[in-house]
Amino acid sequence: MADDQLVIAIRDAEAADAEALASVGLTSFKATYEGTASEEDMATHLERYFSAEAVRAEMGRSDQGYLVAAVDAEPVGLAKWRQGYCPDEVPASDSIEIQQLYVLPERQGFGIGGRLVEAVIHITKKHAAHGIWLSVWEHADWAIGFYRKIGFREIGKTGFSLGKTQHTDLLLWLPVEVQSRCGAVR
Repeated sequence: MADDQLVIAIRDAEAADAEALASVGLTSFKATYEGTASEEDMATHLERYFSAEAVRAEMGRSDQGYLVAAVDAEPVGLAKWRQGYCPDEVPASDSIEIQQLYVLPERQGFGIGGRLVEAVIHITKKHAAHGIWLSVWEHADWAIGFYRKIGFREIGKTGFSLGKTQHTDLLLWLPVEVQSRCGAVR
């Protein structure tokens, strides 16, 4: 099957997916940020957020979840979403955050990220939340372009610490139309 005809499966992650999710996240994060912080700071960050143990611990929380994107049953992407905290810039306090959205570098450009965002939109509607927010590194032009193409718009900036290195992230927002028993609510 040609790469432009990939069959992409999106599903809720299970405990058995922790190692694969950690691997996808670690590989993707390194591809983006390698060389932007010291090796020590990078190693500490990767262990804290992208070890199988860290992913397992996060999977046990009731206010968030992981989605797995797979091609031929091989995990190639993930989305981690959560409810709760919203920065002041976010227009609706009941929003869902996409805390992580990663697709392996060699699988980018085939619609996998878009399918993951669609799945988070479905989760947002299920929770009757009014939008999705995320932060993205200001120098990740490919990611910013991807999010803008989907309809996200910039609503502010925030800091991101990678050890001792400070980065600036853009805050992006996507309103989501919520269905009620009486019809659509904006």
